[in-house]
Amino acid sequence: MAAGYAPTHVLHRGANDAADAADAADGGRARPMSAEDVAARLSGIAEELADLAIDLLREAQAEVRGGGEPDPALMAQERRVTRARRAVDKAVQLLQGAEARAGVGDEGAD
Repeated sequence: MAAGYAPTHVLHRGANDAADAADAADGGRARPMSAEDVAARLSGIAEELADLAIDLLREAQAEVRGGGEPDPALMAQERRVTRARRAVDKAVQLLQGAEARAGVGDEGAD
């Protein structure tokens, strides 16, 4: 990404039903996504990655129970998926922290 790049608009893409209903009530106009919206979407992705990692571990476990050895490629894939989930979890925490920091000091701004 180029230095100083800022998207001119970011569309809300169904982070949750309440936001979708608000968009519909607003005449269907798309609203900019907040850090909270992105964090919610990323949280869902992290859950999907965790499910995938568990499925890979179950597959490896089935191989061992069948008397074989776990496939090294399968175990490497599980490790990559787990690292990706951790990275997404970290992004969620950073975005949630950004929302909290944005609210600091706003109390007396009215």
